[in-house]
Amino acid sequence: MYSPRESDLLQEIFHFFISNCPSVLPEFFNLCENKDQWEDIADSLLTMTFARSTTLPFVRYFIQAEFEQHAASEPGSLFRENSIATKIIKSYLRKVGSKYLNDMLGPILHEICITERKLSYEVDPSKVENSEEIETNKGLLTAKIDTFLSKLTSTSNVDKMPPGIKTFETTLP
Repeated sequence: MYSPRESDLLQEIFHFFISNCPSVLPEFFNLCENKDQWEDIADSLLTMTFARSTTLPFVRYFIQAEFEQHAASEPGSLFRENSIATKIIKSYLRKVGSKYLNDMLGPILHEICITERKLSYEVDPSKVENSEEIETNKGLLTAKIDTFLSKLTSTSNVDKMPPGIKTFETTLP
């Protein structure tokens, strides 16, 4: 663990990188021997950004880098791979929105996983025995998606959304 002085110094250095030379930031991740450590690094770096109110510029930098890397040549691969941006976004949203998501989606997920666990939502023809079952499952899946989206987009739930998530949407290009 660091002393308070060392911690302050690290935060000052990190703040300097975010403000003046963000292109150095990916090197924190590239120094790792394997990508399994990226989530821990993202958590640690985000914690430092919260201390200095530099979180959104930090997240914005990596989102922009992801767009620059994939948008023109491979738009379908945006945020689909195990990238630095996806690790940072995941960590950020977990820090600012996990309670909100648990409160909002927990009852629906409980219903699907516990109450309705014998229902099938499978629509892949290679995994279902007959076409009638696929049609039944499509109906169940469509109804559940409608319920899910209604819950997500209801005015009361949007109003309860943490400011950190509402602000996050403004960081997207």
